[in-house]
Amino acid sequence: MAFLDERIAITEKKNTSGGEKKPTKTQLENEGIKGVILSTLSATPMTITELLKSNAELAGYTNQKISALLTQLLKAEAVVRTEVKGKAYYALPSTDIAE
Repeated sequence: MAFLDERIAITEKKNTSGGEKKPTKTQLENEGIKGVILSTLSATPMTITELLKSNAELAGYTNQKISALLTQLLKAEAVVRTEVKGKAYYALPSTDIAE
């Protein structure tokens, strides 16, 4: 038991050393992309494909990458997701989607 307690203490020490971590290069890049997504969405609700086609900066990214970033924005409540006839539309929270 003493051995296990020692190992747990070492693991906890590794996990809590330094407190806040610096964001990685990719995380910083993603924050910039999220800003572009939010500015593009301000005009009208749209699908991921429409989002990629409407902004030249986003055209170089895949649907999967944009989808992952939109999921993060959803969790942060920066965007809303609505399904219309099986298609997912993303918009800013104040924008309503007309069917």
